[in-house]
Amino acid sequence: MQMEQVANLACLVRLGIAIRVHKSKNPARHVQTAIRKLLHDRQAKAKAAAFAKVIAQWDGPKLAADLLFEHYQRDAGP
Repeated sequence: MQMEQVANLACLVRLGIAIRVHKSKNPARHVQTAIRKLLHDRQAKAKAAAFAKVIAQWDGPKLAADLLFEHYQRDAGP
């Protein structure tokens, strides 16, 4: 996994809407177990639905462009 994937997963785990599945010899079984657990967890479902509403409001490309512009505009000088 790339570093941003690790960070994103850690954030989702902290929010209670994801489960980290560690590498193993039988990852499919562990992934299926995690999926079943989340699908039957009412709190996780509610948290995921609430988070989906939040991220639906985000304009990712605009946020990224604004961040890059702000960062590189400072470095470009007057």
